Amino acid sequence: MRAGRLTDLTHDDGGTPTPTVFADYDWVHDLAGRITDFDFTSTAGQSGNADYDYDRTDQLTAADYENDWQSDEAYQYDPNGNRDDGSYTVGENNRMTSDGTYCYEYDEEGNRTKRYVPVSVPCVASCTA
Repeated sequence: MRAGRLTDLTHDDGGTPTPTVFADYDWVHDLAGRITDFDFTSTAGQSGNADYDYDRTDQLTAADYENDWQSDEAYQYDPNGNRDDGSYTVGENNRMTSDGTYCYEYDEEGNRTKRYVPVSVPCVASCTA
């Protein structure tokens, strides 16, 4: 693990001699510095664990949430490293034109000039590349 990575965060009331802990978060990193595991507990009775997987280019490919506290996630990428799950579209010069919710427009220099919700749904079908 790289030095300086956050591995534990505890929220408490600062009481002495024994503080009351409201929430505790723990992260585990691999040798590349990527988060591979996350755990949390709270005094509200919530807790959870997540395991993360990456591809050879360090992009997140899966998030597995134990006890179904959140839906599992999976990601795929095109050869340029853009997410490729059917809701994203990429136009010329590798510019994202839609993320499934918003459409994007760019100027000639590649600067994003607009982000908007299209009038028709789904967004992917209504955004121009």
